[in-house]
Amino acid sequence: MSISRYDLRKTYEEAEANAIGAEYARAGLVHANADGIRALLRKYLGLRISFYRARNERHLQRINADTAQQQDQMWSAVQDPAVAQPPP
Repeated sequence: MSISRYDLRKTYEEAEANAIGAEYARAGLVHANADGIRALLRKYLGLRISFYRARNERHLQRINADTAQQQDQMWSAVQDPAVAQPPP
C-alpha cells in the first residue's frame, strides 16, 4: 500500500512539474508582462517544492495559504493583459 501511495505521489509531482513548465513556456505569449509572469511562476514553483518536502502540518497550511495568494497574483497577471487586448 505504501509503494502504491509513493508511486501516486510521484506521478502527481511529475504531472504538476510538467504543467508548470508548460505555463512557463506559454508566458511568452503575454507580451506585455512575460518576465513578470515567469517570475511569479518561479516563486510558485518554489512553494510547490516546499509543499512536497514539508512534513509539519502547520508549515503545510502556511504553504497552502501562500500558494493560493500566488495563484491569485498569477491569474491577475494574465487576466489583465487578456482583457485589455481580447482576441478578434
